[in-house]
Amino acid sequence: GVAKPNVPNRVSISCVGFPSVFGEFRFLCSVKTLGCVRLLVGLGSTQPTRRFNFYFQTHVNIVYFRVVPFTLLPCNIYRLENLGTGQVRFNHTIDEIWDKIDWDRDISEFYDMFIDLAIQHHKRVSSKALNRIAALEVFKESGYKDISLK
Repeated sequence: GVAKPNVPNRVSISCVGFPSVFGEFRFLCSVKTLGCVRLLVGLGSTQPTRRFNFYFQTHVNIVYFRVVPFTLLPCNIYRLENLGTGQVRFNHTIDEIWDKIDWDRDISEFYDMFIDLAIQHHKRVSSKALNRIAALEVFKESGYKDISLK
């Protein structure tokens, strides 16, 4: 996906495929004995986002190229979306938070921080899900005439 940087006329491309919070935890648990880490690559270009297609460009003006382990990013970069799975997205580009990366963070510190974030997300979306269930029940009981999601 493309993370929108706070710097005008710059594009940051992050091709990230995190299936879900639990998918990331499964990945981290399955590879910890192998010493593997998931690396993120931040690539910045001066091409405008709406007309820029990184995969089909023959020439790209690279502004920055950054690589960092997923587990070392600052807490405020992570954002969880999606009612069911909690898809990982980013609030900032890697370049924007480069100076805030904790290169000495222990994996248990990451787990504590990321689990707290996931719990907050699932509490928030469970409340929304209960509201949607109630709205669907009202819709059904009204003979399919009154649907309102709040």
